[in-house]
Amino acid sequence: AGDLSGDAVVRRFVRAALQEWIQLRKEGEGGALKLSDSDKAIVSAAPPSATALQPLIDLVEMRAPGDPESSKVEKVCRQSLAKAHMAAEQAYLELTIGNSKWPIGGGEFLSSDGPQAGNRMWGQKTRKVDATASLLDNGAQKIA
Repeated sequence: AGDLSGDAVVRRFVRAALQEWIQLRKEGEGGALKLSDSDKAIVSAAPPSATALQPLIDLVEMRAPGDPESSKVEKVCRQSLAKAHMAAEQAYLELTIGNSKWPIGGGEFLSSDGPQAGNRMWGQKTRKVDATASLLDNGAQKIA
């Protein structure tokens, strides 16, 4: 799949994911799969429409040269299609939350050290964590 353009890889990934979802749904409904109740609910759910997944394709197809987010989406799809699922998962995490220790951020955290010697007051520390930018903050991604 290395010779395919990025948008062709993402299109192929979306088609493969939808086909696999439909196949698993048929196998789950037919009793061919031994599933827990929670997995049965997941498998029996209708797959997302191709229209709902179109923003992924658009992101890669309409990218500006050197756009890091579309490159990451393409990387996730290439690795998944190559059955390198752990690498694809790592690439997905880098895409959505990056390498941040506090992926959500955007808040203040208070910690207490307990009473200090010779002081009845508890030592408190406030730490402000800035929000980490994410591809998921993109309006088109939120709607999809």
